[in-house]
Amino acid sequence: AAALERQRNGNRPQDIAEAAASVRAAEAVAANADKEFARVSDLAAKGFVSAARVDAARAAKDSASAAIDAGRARVSRLREGTRTDEIAEGAAVRDAAAARQRRTMTDMADTQLAAPSVGVVQTRIAEPGAIVAAGEPVLAVAITQPVRVRAYVPEALLGRIKPGQRVGVVASGGQRWTGRIGHISPTAEFTPRTVETESQRADLVYRIRIIVEDPEGALRQGQPITVDLGSAK
Repeated sequence: AAALERQRNGNRPQDIAEAAASVRAAEAVAANADKEFARVSDLAAKGFVSAARVDAARAAKDSASAAIDAGRARVSRLREGTRTDEIAEGAAVRDAAAARQRRTMTDMADTQLAAPSVGVVQTRIAEPGAIVAAGEPVLAVAITQPVRVRAYVPEALLGRIKPGQRVGVVASGGQRWTGRIGHISPTAEFTPRTVETESQRADLVYRIRIIVEDPEGALRQGQPITVDLGSAK
């Protein structure tokens, strides 16, 4: 980007002045070379110097003349500034570098896994270095914030609860938390064998999810609790 900006700004006046001074110096050298060549040529015509001396003087004269042409061409380029096609080429180089940087940042971001919520890793499904398909799980994470309690409500109580309703959550040791019902399953199921209720296990129940306010993190994954539905009891 800096190189492109320099191309767009053009050459500094100091650079142009320096190139012009070099041309004047080359012109002075060329003038001396012309005089030397004329002197040597005159001496050669009188037989005082060799042909090799004349050739050397001619080469010096031609070299000085070429230096003047090169210097003048450089001054012309500096005064004209960067051509439009060169600026376009610089812009293309800048854009390509920016694209490579974005691709590199994307590749680096793809090497990191981020959980959608705060939690604790319970199971590693894929080992480091393993090749997995897009969307394939690699870790099983238990969400710790917010704390969610899964419970089951008998069908007889279904009409007396609703999403957003505040309930109590009580541990076996008597510790109590406050929660609210976040979800009620729209379909019934038979009571899972792992659920302890006072009704018969063959009864139909509805699964509910309770969001618990547990700022101290006292609840643990898999801990048995009792849900107090209050007026829905």
